[in-house]
Amino acid sequence: ILAAGFNLQKDWPQTKEQAWDKITQAFSKDFFVIKDLAYQMEPYLTDEQLKEIDKHANIIFLIRSPKATIASGIYAYEQDNNPDGFTSEEAGFVHMKKLFDRFKNLSITLYSIEAEKYLANPSVVLQNYFSCFGLEFNNNILVIKSVPKEILNTNPAYCVWGDLWFKNAFETSFVEPINLSYEPSKKYQNIDHKKISKFLKEHMEAYFYMQNNGVVP
Repeated sequence: ILAAGFNLQKDWPQTKEQAWDKITQAFSKDFFVIKDLAYQMEPYLTDEQLKEIDKHANIIFLIRSPKATIASGIYAYEQDNNPDGFTSEEAGFVHMKKLFDRFKNLSITLYSIEAEKYLANPSVVLQNYFSCFGLEFNNNILVIKSVPKEILNTNPAYCVWGDLWFKNAFETSFVEPINLSYEPSKKYQNIDHKKISKFLKEHMEAYFYMQNNGVVP
């Protein structure tokens, strides 16, 4: 849920067993959030593991229009001097839909949050979900704890992308309401439109599918 947050892991799991162990460690806590990219985790999770996750967690798909997200992904790779590095997999929505359908086929209730609606009114949107899940909500949930630079420098994601993707999160102490556009930011206007459009069709279909089939309290 807290997409502007940042984890403090110091290394990547080296095997799917290690990754699963990190997930199950959270199950003993009263409150936890596990956030991952579908294309990185979906191929390694069995149906039995999906059922086990459902026993301990409410499953929420945080979605945002590919019209906005694909442009930012391409931009990040271009800034990293790897203009062809952004792939359909990393756009994410096809694997998200695949994971969504796997949960759905197991008769597991799925929720969705539209990123623009959440960030426009985070406290109201989250209160609805917390109430639905039988959890008490308070505004401390929206506080983002600062992370010292020396700790950030040990995080593998930060070492790869640094301020390019995470700068705003690092400089934020609270999730304030902001209005995001469903269209790409002006800073992406020089990206070749053909690059964006080639990804859009299949990913927009997956986005609308999850938008229409996820429960919104």
